[in-house]
Amino acid sequence: MTRFTVYDRMRASEYADAGRRAAAVISADPPASSSIIAEGAILSAAGLPPRPSRLTSRQQIGFLRLRESWRLAVLQATRRYPATVQGEGFRLCSFEESVPLVEGLALDAIQNELARIRRVARYVPDATLDLDAVSEKRHVLARAKMLSIAVESAQDARKKITTVPETPGPRLHLPLPTP
Repeated sequence: MTRFTVYDRMRASEYADAGRRAAAVISADPPASSSIIAEGAILSAAGLPPRPSRLTSRQQIGFLRLRESWRLAVLQATRRYPATVQGEGFRLCSFEESVPLVEGLALDAIQNELARIRRVARYVPDATLDLDAVSEKRHVLARAKMLSIAVESAQDARKKITTVPETPGPRLHLPLPTP
C-alpha cells in the first residue's frame, strides 16, 4: 500500500511558495559563510515534514522548484549565493565569491552541453544523411568547437584571476663546495 504524504498533494506553485517561506526564515538571521544549511532545515523553515526517502518524478520536480525558489529568494534577501555542498546542503557564499562561483558553474554547464552536441554528432553516421544534412552537421560541429574554444578561454582567464600564486618557500643557503 502506498503511503501518501503532504508532498503528494502539493502543486508546483506550492513548492515555490515553500521555498520562499524558508528563505524568509533563514534570511532573517543568515549564517556565516562557513556554515552548512541542511535540506532538513530548509524544509523545517518552510513548515514541511522531512523529505521522503523515495520520490515520484513529480515530487522530484517539485523539490527542484522548491530549491531553486529558495535559492533565488535567499540571494535576493541576503545578496549571497547559496552554493550546493554535495551531500550536505547549502553554504551561503561570501559577497566576493558569489559571482565567480556562479560563473564557473555556468562555464562548466556550457562545456557539458557542447560535449553533448559532439557526442550526438559522433553517433549519427554521415552515410545516413543527405548532403544538406551532412553539411548542417559539420556546421553545427564547427559552431560547437568555436563556442568551446571561447569557453575554454574564459575558463583560463578565470583561473588566472582567481588562482593565488604560490609563495616561494624559504630558500636554503648551502655553502658552495670549495675546489
